[in-house]
Amino acid sequence: MLDLWTDFMTKLMAASTAFTPTATPPEAAREIRSASLRAWAEFWERMMRTPEFLQSMQQSLAANIDLRKQFSDLMGQVQHEFQGVSRQDMDQLMRALRRVEHRISDGIDRIGDRVDELHRRMDALEVRRESDDSNHDEHGRRSGEAASDQPRRRSHKRRSKE
Repeated sequence: MLDLWTDFMTKLMAASTAFTPTATPPEAAREIRSASLRAWAEFWERMMRTPEFLQSMQQSLAANIDLRKQFSDLMGQVQHEFQGVSRQDMDQLMRALRRVEHRISDGIDRIGDRVDELHRRMDALEVRRESDDSNHDEHGRRSGEAASDQPRRRSHKRRSKE
């Protein structure tokens, strides 16, 4: 850390003497400013890449996360003590409602699929009935059958499920 600081200070001092004597005062000020800003940028860039800085940042973030969790738990307990609703309660309720919504949506989709299947089956039965009706004459006989005095017997067999 000391090496970084001394390197920064030498660059800053060099920046103050970097201007040329023939330069106008505003140009000299710009040169000094840009040199000192470059020195600051290099210093902070090198310092932030040191293992010590990275480790301290990790520790600080971990401590902040733990502190936030503890604070959230404490506030939830306070809410419960005053018989209020905490954020965790609302989050759990929202997750439960989403699960119910998905289950209802899936159930409606399954029912819709079954209704579509029933419509297809009904259409197939209507087509079959129309083709059977077109094969019978006005007396209910199949075309090509001879007329007889006895009424025709129909089969009452149930159709098997498809």
